[in-house]
Amino acid sequence: MSEWITEATADTFETLVVEQSRKRPVIVDFWAPWCAPCKALAPLLEAAVEAREGDVGLVKINTDDNQALAMQFEIRGIPALKVFKDGVVTEQLTGAMDEHAIDLLLDRIIPSQAIRALAKARELLAREHAAKVPALLDVLVADPTHQDEALLLIAQAYAIEDNIEAALLTLTSISERALIFGEAEALRVRLLLMQSAQSETLAQCLQAIEANPEHLESRWAAAGHMLHAKDYEGALEQLMAVLQRDRSFQDDGARRGILAIFNALGDDAPLTQSYRRQMQIYL
Repeated sequence: MSEWITEATADTFETLVVEQSRKRPVIVDFWAPWCAPCKALAPLLEAAVEAREGDVGLVKINTDDNQALAMQFEIRGIPALKVFKDGVVTEQLTGAMDEHAIDLLLDRIIPSQAIRALAKARELLAREHAAKVPALLDVLVADPTHQDEALLLIAQAYAIEDNIEAALLTLTSISERALIFGEAEALRVRLLLMQSAQSETLAQCLQAIEANPEHLESRWAAAGHMLHAKDYEGALEQLMAVLQRDRSFQDDGARRGILAIFNALGDDAPLTQSYRRQMQIYL
């Protein structure tokens, strides 16, 4: 037994398993002294749990000495593993297992360091602490499994910090085959819109539009200003006006910009539904 591995009985089960599982996952190993597969599994399981250094606990239950517990959890064959999280069983396995099977089990129940870093980055973005995200995820940029997701979160952080050039540069490294490519492309279009707004003020854009409603560059830049200010309806109005007048402007930019705003708002947003109908008419 060790700091993370212990034995339990019916009297200590509530404390050692149920209560502890509210702090971290707990694997309960139902075994018996006469069970050869149990003896083979034990050192592998214990070594794997030790290697996680407290991310998961292991509680061993001798079924010969604790038959009531074995009946309660319907143990019909051993070794039997039951994973407890927040006081309830979330996963179970029965029978002999090798090292690979044990590692797969632990990977499922314990978020990897990479997964935890991505979750932390999303939390920082939600709490408007975007400046901390690039350094947090820098190590994942070289990880093929999580690279694209990390790059997107870094780009989102740069965008929040108004570092448009860095955000656009980051997005160029995301693979077109990535599942999140559509989301990355939507962010890229929004950033291009906001970048266009850097050449003149919103007041200047609106003045130019009033003087010449066909001035598409000013409408495009005005949409960028409005998008930056989260005036989504205003941005959609300007982009819809561009779409009406010239579908080819900015390489179909108005349509792509409208879709990018839909992506930011979500499909169920009233603005999305209203302007999607309008866009379909124009197209």
